[in-house]
Formats: sequence, C-alpha cells, structure tokens
Amino acid sequence: MSHGLAEDSARPGAPIFPEPATGVTRHAGAPVDLETEIPLLLHNAAGLARQHGCRLEFAVQPHLSVAVQHWIFRAAMREFLRQAIARAHSCVLVGAQRHAGRVKITVSDDGSGVAGALHEIYAAIQPLATQGATTQVESRPGRGTTLVLTLPDGSAVAASEPAAGYRT
Repeated sequence: MSHGLAEDSARPGAPIFPEPATGVTRHAGAPVDLETEIPLLLHNAAGLARQHGCRLEFAVQPHLSVAVQHWIFRAAMREFLRQAIARAHSCVLVGAQRHAGRVKITVSDDGSGVAGALHEIYAAIQPLATQGATTQVESRPGRGTTLVLTLPDGSAVAASEPAAGYRT
C-alpha cells in the first residue's frame, strides 16, 4: 500500500485545485490510476489544508484503478477534499482499496460533521452516479464525517480491452 503525507510546492496565488488541461478527457470507462491520482489531488489540496491547519494523509492499495471518466472523478474528489478540509480539526484521511469486486474510496475528517455541506457533496456525487458509483455519508456532529465512494474496478475494464494493435 502506498502511504504518504501530501506535500505542497504550490506557487503563491496558484489555483488550489487546478483544472485539467483543455481538450484532455478520457472516454467513459477508461481506468483512472489511483496510485497516481490520489497523491496528485492531495498535493494540489495541500495549500488549502495548510491554511486550515490540517494534515492530509492517504493509503492506496497498489495497482488500483477505477472505471470512470477522469474529469468527473477529479472534480468530485476535489469537492470532497475541499469540504473535508474545511470541516477538519486537524486531519483528513483518504483511503482506497479493492472490496467485493469494486473499489472503495473513503475521505474522512475529524471535524464538526457535514451539517450545511450536504448540498455541495451530493452535487459532486451526481455525475459519479452516472458512472456506476454509489456513495454513503456517515457524519457525527463534533466527531467527523466519512464519505464512502464505491466505484467500478478499472482493472476489469483494462483486462477486457484488447491490446493496442490487436483486433479480435
């Protein structure tokens, strides 16, 4: 499992969550490599976390990917991280692992609970639902919130696609 703390080398005034380059999208079902994507998302959120006095940590199972459109996944995860950082007292934890033939991603904070943020969270979840995602939000006032996002496993999609240059 990859473990880490997010590092911040963002330039002052740079966007906290940069948008993907224009014209760069993945087709539906293209695997998103979580070993690369989650550390990148946390790296981009490190400046915001530092402003809130919050630590970012992650654990990602090796060779893990999800079968969703990359830009939809990235936009939703940026919102989940933004909300968790805003609520956290000291720490946001992100985990990803394969579970029952799907990929389970958790975003947990030790903050005050979601209260008024449910609208933003559910708005971010809607596009993922069209990609086969299910979600669960567990929140206890004063004890924190855990968002559990379950997505299609990208390794099944990658294994079913023929190798480049080979036709069946």
